[in-house]
Amino acid sequence: MLWDTQSNSLVNTNVYDLRRSPTPLSVATYDQISAVYVGNGR
Repeated sequence: MLWDTQSNSLVNTNVYDLRRSPTPLSVATYDQISAVYVGNGR
């Protein structure tokens, strides 16, 4: 799921199953929405 940090809400209800975690701070595009992976919170 994609989270919008500006509005503190989900961008959409789609779930994205990735083979492995992206590199922190990398940018990816899902359904024409750009997202920055900020890490897993650990």
